[in-house]
Formats: sequence, C-alpha cells, structure tokens
Amino acid sequence: MLENLQKRTLREEALESLRNAILRGDFPPGTHLGEVSLSEQLNISRGTIREALRALQQLGLVETAPRGLRVRSLSPQEVRDLYATRGALESLAMTTIMEKEDSLERIREIAEFLPPEDISDIDFPECLEIDLEFHQKLAYASENQVLIRVWEELQDQMRVAILADESESARGIMSKKHHEPIIEAMLAGDTESASNLIAQHMRHAAELLSPNEKRG
Repeated sequence: MLENLQKRTLREEALESLRNAILRGDFPPGTHLGEVSLSEQLNISRGTIREALRALQQLGLVETAPRGLRVRSLSPQEVRDLYATRGALESLAMTTIMEKEDSLERIREIAEFLPPEDISDIDFPECLEIDLEFHQKLAYASENQVLIRVWEELQDQMRVAILADESESARGIMSKKHHEPIIEAMLAGDTESASNLIAQHMRHAAELLSPNEKRG
C-alpha cells in the first residue's frame, strides 16, 4: 500500500510539474513530449511519466502525434466551441445567481474581483489569472456543482487558448471595461442584458483568439 501511495504521489508531482510547464509556455503548442527526456529531467521512471501524460491528455493539454504525444494546439473551431460552451455555462450561472434571495450580495462579492481599470503594466499571464478568477467567482456563486465542475475542467484549455496569443487585443478583452457592464446589468436585475453581454464577451474573445484561417 505504501508503495502504491508513493507511486501515486510521484505521478501527481510529475503531472503538476508538466502541467505548469505547459501553462507557462515552456512547452509551446506542438512540442513533442518524449518519455525518455522527461523522465531524465524529472528523475522519475518512464512509467510514471507515461501516467502523467495520460492524465494531461484527459485534461485536453496533450494530444497524440505521429511520434508519440505533443502539447495540444487548439484549432480555430475548438477555440470557438470552447468559448461558446463557456458562454452557456456562465449565462446559466448568472441566471441562477439572479434567482437567489441573496443575489445582490452575491453579485457585489463577484464585483470585488473585477479586473483593474489599467492592466497595461501587468504581466500577461497575471492578467489571465485575474480574468479567470472573475469568471470563476461567477461560476462558484451559482452553487451549481455540475456547472462548476465542467467550468473547472475547461480552465486549462482556456489558458492554452489565451496564452497562445499574447497580443494587446487579447489583453484588452481582459480589462475592466469588458466585464463591468455584466455586473451592472446583474445589479439592475436585467437578466436578458446580462446574458447578451456574456455571450458578446465570449464571441469577441473567440474571434480574437482563433488562429487565422481561411473562411468559406
């Protein structure tokens, strides 16, 4: 039992190390992930690395490739699907919150996590975490455990999609002005406007973050 526990702990440590490296951009999309090289770098067995890579595959961060596994690259359609799903989840979260007796208190608590007015001097990865924290609080305030679980499962793919484009436009969609109108509509009790604003925010993000492709 102790050996199994130790093995599981090593796998979790390897998973966390590899996941963080991918999300930091140390392994950009398309990077081949070789078991031998990774086992040498982390000083653990190839079997443990293999288990960690399988877990990363389930998280949507790694995909199969001709020579094994590589860091996943999201296609334009996948980015659009990701944001469409986020929009649906967060719209449901918003509606659920606004139907609660203590909705105003919950909305004000979410508002405390609005991004700053000026994010130009904040590192891009930190901007991303500020942005995701706001949206996470929106999901959590719904107290819908299924919604929260699905939202959390999408987090890392969101990070991959956004970190692939560290442009000023991508930074701009994480600013306060793109989030505050949602809070204002919720405080006003305008469910329809809040839902439309969330959908618009997600469509805008998807358009900016989808890699260039030829449209039909």
